[in-house]
Amino acid sequence: MRIIQRLYGIYQKDGPEFVISLYKELLLREPNAIEIKHYQNLIMSGHSKISIINSVLQSNECVQHYNHPPAILARQNQTIAGILRTFFQANEILFVQSLYRELLYREPDHGGLYGFVITLKKQGNRITVLGDILTSEECISLLSSPHPPWKVDFENIVSCIIPSFNQVDLVKQCAATLKATTTKTSYEIIVVDDGSAMHIQQQLLEWGSKENIKVILKTQNGGFSSTVNQGIRQARGKHIALVNNDIIFHQPEWLEKMISTIQSSLDIGVVGARLLYPNQTIQHGGMSAELYHRYVGLHADYAPALAIDDVHAVTGALILIKQDAIADLGLFSEDFFTGFEDVEYCFRARLKGWRVVYCGPAAAIHLEGQTRGGHKKIKFYRMKDFEARKQFDLKWRGYYHILKS
Repeated sequence: MRIIQRLYGIYQKDGPEFVISLYKELLLREPNAIEIKHYQNLIMSGHSKISIINSVLQSNECVQHYNHPPAILARQNQTIAGILRTFFQANEILFVQSLYRELLYREPDHGGLYGFVITLKKQGNRITVLGDILTSEECISLLSSPHPPWKVDFENIVSCIIPSFNQVDLVKQCAATLKATTTKTSYEIIVVDDGSAMHIQQQLLEWGSKENIKVILKTQNGGFSSTVNQGIRQARGKHIALVNNDIIFHQPEWLEKMISTIQSSLDIGVVGARLLYPNQTIQHGGMSAELYHRYVGLHADYAPALAIDDVHAVTGALILIKQDAIADLGLFSEDFFTGFEDVEYCFRARLKGWRVVYCGPAAAIHLEGQTRGGHKKIKFYRMKDFEARKQFDLKWRGYYHILKS
């Protein structure tokens, strides 16, 4: 849950309940009778709730909380102070991006982002930026709205999103095997084409119309993150399954096994599966602390690979995510064209207290890279992979020692 959602719950309360909730979330303690009386008097004398929230947030007591080094907290123990503590350790750009996501429930526009970044580099006062965004008309409007954007009634289905570029046959094969192996769970299939040639997009549209599959067409090739984000924005389900178009489903009830895993605990936000090469050896079994794929090359039925366990990250080739986690974390970072966007998302999830879990009982065959032309990647994709690794290292260097533990 983002800060704005937590503040929304507090903002709707009145009297002592408002003050008590504010203290618990921001100061991690109960207010005493004098403090409750003080803030009640302020409200009665005309002070707004947002001014009181801002006052508590910028108090010395609260500042002490979020100026401590970041820590991974259990989701049920996450507080506004704990979330801010994480962001206050980030660089200027990530700090401003995070505040926009947490307080305005959106990504920053170019002007807003760099306007605040320049202010920070000149003055270095993060508390002032926090206060400016918190007391903005946009933030106050969200807190006052009877229908804020996060209050969406998602359907009890799984939205299976298949990103694609310059492929038709692979998409058809993926969708056909998905349908054949998923009989006990309601789902929708959304294919998002990432700016393919017109004749390919036309073929996908015609096929989608016949198969009752939603096809979204992009005009430009923007990469994996921007493509799946388009699908997520139009998804109706309480769970999102990202499925590479070079996945072949050969195991019945793979989706039911992943759903069972993600629903087994409220703090599980992301679930990955066991991916196999066509020769029935393991390609992916979750990622280790060093971000290597576990069990690579071992037989598909290697016993440890059949377990369900917490991991550092899972591949986005086949991944299940709760909408609650997406509401909390936001969409995939479009800083990555292709490569490491899945690992980065898992890191963001774990940093905010969500568990990332590998579901060994659920398996599928992954042709790995066929959507980009097989293992003989063209120079463009090699360059993008290199850029993604560099971007990932720069962004997460300061947190990796925490997440590695």
